[in-house]
Amino acid sequence: MSIVSWSDLSTYMGGPNVTPNQQSLITDTIIPGVQQELELYLNTPVELVQVRESLTPEQDGYVYFTYAPVRKLISASWSVDGAQPITLVQYEPDPVAVDPSVNRPVIDRTATAVMASSYRYPIGLTGFPGVYASGVSYVVFDYIAGYDGTNDKALKLALLRVTAREVEREFDTTTGIRDGSLEPAGQSDDRPKGWTDDELKQFSRLKRRVIL
Repeated sequence: MSIVSWSDLSTYMGGPNVTPNQQSLITDTIIPGVQQELELYLNTPVELVQVRESLTPEQDGYVYFTYAPVRKLISASWSVDGAQPITLVQYEPDPVAVDPSVNRPVIDRTATAVMASSYRYPIGLTGFPGVYASGVSYVVFDYIAGYDGTNDKALKLALLRVTAREVEREFDTTTGIRDGSLEPAGQSDDRPKGWTDDELKQFSRLKRRVIL
C-alpha cells in the first residue's frame, strides 16, 4: 500500500497518456517504490504497518523495537511453551473533543499507547528471576508502528512530485503542437528522477536516528 494512489497521481499530472500495463507498473511498483525510498532515508514507515518480531530482552529489563513509533501493542509472548505470559500495559485514550474554532483535522498522537517510550517496552525481568536459566531467550511481539502520514499534506505532495517526475520521463507520451508540428510536451519539472537531497532533508524531523 501507499499513501498516494494512482487516482491522486493521475489527477496531479492532468491525466498522463499511459497504457494499461504501464498504469499497473506505476501502481504496483513505482508509487510504492518512491515511498519506500523515502522510508529508507527516514528509517521508519510513513504509514502504519503491523509488525511481528522476536526480541531478546536486555539486561535492563526492556526490549527495543525495530520499528517506531509504536502505536499499539497487539500481543507479546515468551518463546518457550508454558512460560508466564506478559501483561501488556496499555490504556485507551478518551475521544477527542473537537473545538469548533479549529478548521484543520485534530492531531491526535495518543493512539493506543504503551506506558513506555516509543521504541522500547518493559517486560520486567525483575519479576522473572529465572528467565535466562529457564531458557527463555526472546519475546515474540505483534504491534502496529510507523509515522501516520495519511494526513500529512506536505508529505503527500512531495510523493506526488517525485513520482510524477518518474512517470513523466519514462511513460508519458503526451504531445503538443508547435509551428504546426507535433512534438513531445515539455517536462514540467527539470530536476533529476528520484529524490533530491533537498527534498529528503525537508523531512529530516521525521527521521529515526539509530546507531548501527
